[in-house]
Amino acid sequence: MEKEPSRIETLKEKVEQRRIAIDIFGEKAGEVIFLDSITSKTKLLKSDEMAYKNIKMKFKRDNNELDEARRKFDLMVYDFLNSHPYEISFFVFGKNAYELTVPASLFLNFYGSIKKTINQNDIIIHTKCLSSGLCLLFDEHYISISQWHK
Repeated sequence: MEKEPSRIETLKEKVEQRRIAIDIFGEKAGEVIFLDSITSKTKLLKSDEMAYKNIKMKFKRDNNELDEARRKFDLMVYDFLNSHPYEISFFVFGKNAYELTVPASLFLNFYGSIKKTINQNDIIIHTKCLSSGLCLLFDEHYISISQWHK
């Protein structure tokens, strides 16, 4: 069990979260809800577990297959957002991992910026309660796409 962060650590975390929100969403950053790093880490472990149990496609990690995996994943993201049109949660990795929750329309409008910020880290998108999710997972040799619905 992790200890509660000090007041200074909490303030540093808030500053990092604000910077991340502005980097991705600019002036729309006010519509973003962050979980703290401890709670985010717990949810990240649960979502990783769900993702690895539900891998649907696997691609070799070369340029051609990487492009194909990203194209397929992008199409799946749009389908996912159509079936979950309200709020979407996803993870961003900085000094800590943070779960962000945003309106689905905001996520869609800034999807390119989100992908750029996440870069080569896993893209993990899910409903708030983890009942449905979609992930693009990177490892040393493969790129996998995972999807689940409870």
